[in-house]
Amino acid sequence: MKNEGFYSCKIVQKNSNEIVGIIDFKVDKETYLSLLMINSNLKGQGIGIKVYELFEMHIKSSNSTSLRIDVVTNYDKRVLDFWIKNGFKSIENITLNWNKKLLPAVVMKKNL
Repeated sequence: MKNEGFYSCKIVQKNSNEIVGIIDFKVDKETYLSLLMINSNLKGQGIGIKVYELFEMHIKSSNSTSLRIDVVTNYDKRVLDFWIKNGFKSIENITLNWNKKLLPAVVMKKNL
């Protein structure tokens, strides 16, 4: 993914240096967020929303005008709800091919 211009970053808690998640994205006029994952032991503590808010601030400062994510729809309904709560709209249904495994998903976008 690095060859395609994507950044893959560990999300580290400042006080403890504990890795709490990972994020993978490509900044452009329309930034593509390919992955935002928080350690399952830490879910429900507000870490995901804080990470997303900081990420959105970063890409706004990079002159990105919109965000795109592809959300797998048969994984966990809370994931889709998270993105809707953060202002994303469903655009179209698609099928993702991850290592030859076909997964139903929805393209979601948000104007910044």
